[in-house]
Amino acid sequence: MVALLGKLQGVIAASSLIPEQKDSLLDYLKPAKRKAEKEQPDKELIGKNLQNVSEMMKNLKETTEAGKSTWQTGVEVFQAVGPWLGMAAELLG
Repeated sequence: MVALLGKLQGVIAASSLIPEQKDSLLDYLKPAKRKAEKEQPDKELIGKNLQNVSEMMKNLKETTEAGKSTWQTGVEVFQAVGPWLGMAAELLG
């Protein structure tokens, strides 16, 4: 899970989104990744943070070209992480 969240973090950081958009996404993604690294991860908190990331990415997908490309990676990550969190992938992506 940590590797998948790291992959998404890298895609967002390398994207052509404006800095404010990147910062907003990473403000939720970084804590989720840190929590996932723990021996007893707080899956509820991780899920809430990833839902926020997903919602922002959906909005960016509709309004920016950079958002479309990051969304594709996001969907892959959300589909893989959703079952681990015990959440339906549709809620995340």
